[in-house]
Amino acid sequence: MALRSRTHASKSIIPLRISLLLLLLSTPPCSSSTIIQHGEAESLLRWKSTLSAAASASPLTTWSPATSSSACSSWRGVTCDAAGHVAELSLPGAGLHGELRALDLAAFPALAKLDLRRNNITAGVVAANVSTRASNLTYLDLSDNAFAGHILDVLPLSPATLQQLSYLNLSSNGLYGPILRSLSAMGKMTVFDVSRNRLNSDIPSELFTNWIELTQFRVQNNSITGSIPPTICNTTKLKYLRLAKNKLTGEIPAEIGRLASLQALELADNFLTGPIPNSVGNLTDLLVMDLFSNGFTGVIPPEIFNLTALRTIDVGTNRLEGEVPASISSLRNLYGLDLSNNRFSGTIPSDLGSRQFVTIVLASNSFSGEFPLTFCQLDSLEILDLSNNHLHGEIPSCLWHLQDLVFMDLSYNSFSGEVPPMSAYPNSSLESVHLANNNLTGGYPMVLKGCKWLIILDLGGNHFTGTIPSWIGTCNPLLRWFKFYISIDRGKYRQPGT
Repeated sequence: MALRSRTHASKSIIPLRISLLLLLLSTPPCSSSTIIQHGEAESLLRWKSTLSAAASASPLTTWSPATSSSACSSWRGVTCDAAGHVAELSLPGAGLHGELRALDLAAFPALAKLDLRRNNITAGVVAANVSTRASNLTYLDLSDNAFAGHILDVLPLSPATLQQLSYLNLSSNGLYGPILRSLSAMGKMTVFDVSRNRLNSDIPSELFTNWIELTQFRVQNNSITGSIPPTICNTTKLKYLRLAKNKLTGEIPAEIGRLASLQALELADNFLTGPIPNSVGNLTDLLVMDLFSNGFTGVIPPEIFNLTALRTIDVGTNRLEGEVPASISSLRNLYGLDLSNNRFSGTIPSDLGSRQFVTIVLASNSFSGEFPLTFCQLDSLEILDLSNNHLHGEIPSCLWHLQDLVFMDLSYNSFSGEVPPMSAYPNSSLESVHLANNNLTGGYPMVLKGCKWLIILDLGGNHFTGTIPSWIGTCNPLLRWFKFYISIDRGKYRQPGT
């Protein structure tokens, strides 16, 4: 009975095994074993013959006529689809020298990604028979190469044939001339990066009209002129707007407040003027606001303090005025604040909200009042600059217990009294201390005995007395710049700097 059961079971398994075998035989091979389409390997080898590679371990060493039939699996940087067409060509940082136009893109109808960043490739001579066939290219990264000329001189195909392109990175090259409105034909653009070039035109408004899928617009470090087009409001998916270090003029358009997905607004180092629009308060996802080195006027819009996701605010070197409202305390995620070189007045708010500040720079304003004791609670603080204001009172001893503080500048104020003596000297991280031009008195600050990383020390323009202690060389072994005056009966005697 048992034998009959086993025999019956074995017979029932046979059809199952046959079905599985037929299934395996009918499954197409994976791309790693796909044979490359005829002609595509040859086109790659022809391009290789025009290149030189600085690195001995270049991926091109695997490109050989002997292995051309297995190029999809054995040639580094080459990825094929299931039909054997080259789908990706990725050779970043391969030390390649040569011309892009020596690569016949028309030979690769399925090519979707071309990544040649961080090489030494130039555009080359434009071929006489440039392809007008629509390209499947979606990703093109030619950044950090040796391209020169206009953007259209570098693009391997015309914008009209690159209608599938969604990622374009031409940054860190030698491009000059205009950003042409014909680029708007690439209507699926999501990331556009031409930063760190020498482009010098206006921003065509058509780009923002047609690129409604845009998430990143990076044109910083150029010489872009004109104003920010109001049509930017069409790019409602935009997350990163980076226009810093250009020659933009005019005002920030109020329409910018419709970019509800914006996370980084970087307009620094331009010639923008006028007020910061209240509509900026609608950017509830904003993390970074860099507006420094412009000509903005008026007050900080109170709506900004509704942006509770903000991590950094830098509006330094403008012509902003008024007091910093107490509502800044609502910005609980802020770790960087720079209001320097403006016309702010009033007292520094006792509560800046966040407890994770790394940088606070309020220099060169007209702030008054005493040192905010709440700063002593900022355990992560690394940079504190309150110089060139009208602050007075004593410097609190708790300030010297901030273990991460590297740079401290309280110079050119009216602080008075002695630098607090410490019963136990904190093991400070301070590298640069500036207390010059105040009304400080007493002897050489003993608290500096715990500053073993100190490199720069400026105590000039105060009313210190006594002598320079002998332990400086031992306790401050890295000190390279030192300024200290000691008051004596006949004026001030400057001790020699170390």
